[in-house]
Amino acid sequence: MNVAAVFRLDPRARIALRIALGLLLLASVADRARDFGAFYTDAGLTRRDDFAAGSFFVPWNGPSALQPFAWLPDPWGSLALFASAALAGIALVLGRGIRVAAAAGWLALTGMDNRNPLVINAGDDLLRMFFLWFALLPLPEENGRVTPSSIAFVIQLASLYFFSALLKSYQDWVEEGSALHYALALEQFATPLGRAFREHLPLALSSAGVWWLELLGPFALLCPFATAPLRIFLFVAFAGMHVGIALTMGIGLFSAVAITAWMAVLPSSVWDAVDRLLGRAPPTAADPSGSPPFTAARELTAGFLAVVVLLGNIAVVRPALAGSMPGVLAWLGFQLRTAQAWNMFSPSPARFSTWLDLQAETGDGRILHLAPDGAILPGLPTSPETDLRERWRKLHERLLQTHPSELETRYLGLLSRRVEAALHEAPRAVRIVQAAVDSAAPGGPRSSPAAVQTRTLAVSPGW
Repeated sequence: MNVAAVFRLDPRARIALRIALGLLLLASVADRARDFGAFYTDAGLTRRDDFAAGSFFVPWNGPSALQPFAWLPDPWGSLALFASAALAGIALVLGRGIRVAAAAGWLALTGMDNRNPLVINAGDDLLRMFFLWFALLPLPEENGRVTPSSIAFVIQLASLYFFSALLKSYQDWVEEGSALHYALALEQFATPLGRAFREHLPLALSSAGVWWLELLGPFALLCPFATAPLRIFLFVAFAGMHVGIALTMGIGLFSAVAITAWMAVLPSSVWDAVDRLLGRAPPTAADPSGSPPFTAARELTAGFLAVVVLLGNIAVVRPALAGSMPGVLAWLGFQLRTAQAWNMFSPSPARFSTWLDLQAETGDGRILHLAPDGAILPGLPTSPETDLRERWRKLHERLLQTHPSELETRYLGLLSRRVEAALHEAPRAVRIVQAAVDSAAPGGPRSSPAAVQTRTLAVSPGW
């Protein structure tokens, strides 16, 4: 039995984690930058004081005052956030100023998420959390001991899956095995590959396998026996699951972040094999006596935050216990954005697909179909996911949740301005239409286009 092996992160794993997190941060910045004007400036859909004031949406985990550069005028505050995030990502990839870069990366991610929580998803939450834990981990050259921060990192990874399994319906995921069938039937999520293969995959068996892997995988992760072979098996199993998710469903960076975390807990034997493959000498043992200043404070912080995160996850699964959680801990979780709920497709996926059809009427009476960002499409998309990037999908989800709201009025204005810029004339009117279609039961015929039901959510004057 080797308890230390459960929570120890190999120094080479931490180097790989550093590089991977830097690349993921750059990917997140690039993804957000595509819609910078719409999502992160006052001229777009949200203003900086919207969420603190509760104008039309308050994040499930409460408003946070942690907004770096909010004192700068718009859009310079958001530009500073993006620039600092990009610089932090580059520094991590290059291995320069690692501690400062990791902290700056976490702070920039938190600031971007707080600037517009309408468009963040589980991948953003997970990336932000692993940045926090990495900022508190010892550097590879400092020591290879078990620390509160390394324990927190492993506990976070286990919590992601264990609490996700507890929130899922055993009947839908295991007994009926219908959950993945309905997940891949969601037209706003399914990728072209997912649509092509969803009729040919063993989805009932896969649904049960996902649930059991999420429930039992954390116990295997924390098992002090046969740690090395178990970790290799878990990496292969969970990485395979996440690759399958990424190929069949459009959910942003979630799968890439999760695979990165599993890479970080691979045993030393794997990294020894990598060294041999690359012809590198194995690393020398670090001297644990040369701890840098503030180690104790950093590790105490990691241990305290790990308790906050664990209690928060328990409260999500057992809401009756939420009232017994000290208010200051809940408040701290909201402010630092450590509050989390891994409840995607929980307790089970919806039995219907829903998306928004955006339309503009021109001065000569033509009806144009619009992409979520207002670009004019050649026609009605054959599938909603075709032109629906993840952040716009989240925005549309929020529109449906908050209907009717000021957000719809702002969205109509944004679409109208972008159509006018493309046509060099203002559209007569713009309309937001909700489309919905019931998902077929497993083995049943798929719904025809005629089965799609629509209703108008919002319309600008003149339609």
